[in-house]
Amino acid sequence: MKKKSLSAKNKNHNTVTNFLKDKFINSIYKQFEKNLVPENGYIVAVSGGPDSLALAYFAKCFSQLKKVNFYYYLVDHRLRKESSEEAKKTLDLLKKINVKCKVLIWQGKKPKSNIQSIARFNRYSLLIKECKKRNLPKDSILVSHSYERVMPGEKYLDSIINFWRVFAGHTEEAANSCRQFLETIINTKKFPLTELSSLASSETAKIMENSYRATNIAFIDEWTKFAEAIGIDLFEIIRAISIRPTHSNIRYPGVGVGGYCLTKDPLFAPAAASQIFKLSGLSFPFVELTQKINQQMPHHVVDRLDQLFDMSLSGQRILIFGVSYRSDIGDSRYTPTETLVRELEMRGAVVLLNDPLVEFWDEMERVVPSE
Repeated sequence: MKKKSLSAKNKNHNTVTNFLKDKFINSIYKQFEKNLVPENGYIVAVSGGPDSLALAYFAKCFSQLKKVNFYYYLVDHRLRKESSEEAKKTLDLLKKINVKCKVLIWQGKKPKSNIQSIARFNRYSLLIKECKKRNLPKDSILVSHSYERVMPGEKYLDSIINFWRVFAGHTEEAANSCRQFLETIINTKKFPLTELSSLASSETAKIMENSYRATNIAFIDEWTKFAEAIGIDLFEIIRAISIRPTHSNIRYPGVGVGGYCLTKDPLFAPAAASQIFKLSGLSFPFVELTQKINQQMPHHVVDRLDQLFDMSLSGQRILIFGVSYRSDIGDSRYTPTETLVRELEMRGAVVLLNDPLVEFWDEMERVVPSE
């Protein structure tokens, strides 16, 4: 495959042009066109999250096509020791996509409690000051939160449009603007929006939702071992149980948990309790046990294979179908297959891979055959 030598500008232009061929992306683009006036300037507050970086990249591409000025800011509130390091890493990522970003640093004294609310207020205040410098009205910045509920794979786009969404605004005006924006994308007639009372509530809903799913997966682990020990078919049993409507979301046995959300989101709860809200004596035993169990699942699979091969994996050729963390996607982030492969190879097994959706496994630096 020949690689064309393109400037960053041309690359961005071609990227957006290709995106616009998609009906859904085109509808979002038209919303940008409708609401963004070329004579005005717009501030983009950037964080280290993939959604935020994607928005920065989209705004960069849009500005080159429509000559709209965007100003990118990253707030380092320095209320956590990791804050400055995270800001530096985010800047490095932004440089790779040719986005020039200014870092705003809060110089106030670190509070002893309620750090999250104070950090949010300080970020907001710093951005308001930048608005004033650029003759933008102080109400230019409307802070809202709405977490994604997307299902990667074939129905990715459908899960964005045709699914319930939760949101909250820092102010009533921010919440109304968020609602109006979401209504341009989501089929709210069939899937109405749910507005929560605060940003913290919306953020908590995201973490609790993913913690519930991760715990549900971990719950099956002990039953998997029990079924293996006494020789019964757990898949058959789960199919029978899931007929009951109240138990329809019970999980099936698997290699483990992967992806960007379930592997880390449950840990935000204990981290927030101790580091942000400074709560002492509050623990999350289910969350901690869930993380431990899910991380051990790939090791159990290897132990099970070891038993099937008479306790000798050395020299055994083992073919693994699927590198991605779930079926029908090409995403290998935090896939449990990585732990599985490393453990098998450490025990001397020869591991063969197959995944039609992953040509190159970045984390393992390996080419993955599709046939």
